Amino acid sequence: MNHPDILPTYDIEPIFYPLVPIGKEVQVVEGRIDILYLSGSGYPVIVETKLWRNPESKREVVAQILDMAFAFSKWSYDQLDEYTKRFAKAFYGQEKSLIALMEENLGEVDMEPDEFRDHVEKNLNLGRFLVSVVGDRIRVSTLDIFDELNRYPGLGFELAMIELECFTLGDEETPSLLLVPRIAKKSEIVERSIVEVKIQQDLGKPEVEISQEKAKKTGKKISRPTLTEAKFWEKLKEKAPDDYLRIKNFVDGLKGDPLIEMVPGVNGLRFRRGLSESDRNISLFFITTDSSVHVRLRAPIQQFESLGFDTGAVDEFGKEVKLILNGFSARFNQIDVEAFKKALSKFCERIDQQELKGNDTRTSP
Repeated sequence: MNHPDILPTYDIEPIFYPLVPIGKEVQVVEGRIDILYLSGSGYPVIVETKLWRNPESKREVVAQILDMAFAFSKWSYDQLDEYTKRFAKAFYGQEKSLIALMEENLGEVDMEPDEFRDHVEKNLNLGRFLVSVVGDRIRVSTLDIFDELNRYPGLGFELAMIELECFTLGDEETPSLLLVPRIAKKSEIVERSIVEVKIQQDLGKPEVEISQEKAKKTGKKISRPTLTEAKFWEKLKEKAPDDYLRIKNFVDGLKGDPLIEMVPGVNGLRFRRGLSESDRNISLFFITTDSSVHVRLRAPIQQFESLGFDTGAVDEFGKEVKLILNGFSARFNQIDVEAFKKALSKFCERIDQQELKGNDTRTSP
């Protein structure tokens, strides 16, 4: 639960990554879900952990977790939100709503709150989530998996069997643990049939239409309408007219740096720093249409780690931002803009230094 990136969910389907833990030992009608996550795209991921030397029938394990997934699909968004608040209080020491927990871990949730709620609830009710069994050995036939999965044809479960091989490295006193994940098996929807029945009072017989389409893989983010830059300024002017010119001047000033990219989202503008030697980028902050400035550190930390950069630069940026914003979110008219610009500039310089250092390391003999 502390290290969700161990699970190769992106390789199963990009919509199931990145993951935020939102539950542990989650009680449902059919039992307890070991670990419950929600992906950045709003799709639940259920994990059942098993040591396969245990005497249970492997087919029985698959049936059990699918029954729990079915029971979980009956939850409403409000139930999930209430459970998340209790979980966050126990696990993080502070009660947090589902959307607040997602934003704190991943940055901006690229949906309006009502849209996020509807999207998650629809995924719950339609069973559009990943059900995964994680064990040290996976020895269960594909036939067993699909026989059990076919018990719930009306729900969109995807089932994966993930094997985690564990090795100890180093001496006996201070051993390191190496985990090697492997997708042993996964279900795949090959074809989907859509049956539409239209009933009208003035017609004697219902009209039935059946169509089939090949299943399509989705991208990392589900397709949702985003703001254009012009639409962002229009909404900002409508919601926060007093801050409009100050934010406009601030953003215009950032455009002088060719490596700072501005990307419209569903509810605001996101700013990130592009790297000069690659197409990678580092998340900086975002401004929503109510004139609020938000900084989320998890995304840049993950980006630094994937690039092999020293995350100390992100920590320093976080400390400075926390003082300037009195936290990590604030209305624009409540912050010291010049201090925020200096903190951004310093962070961008540290990114450049890390990139240069990385290049020197790679080119040295």
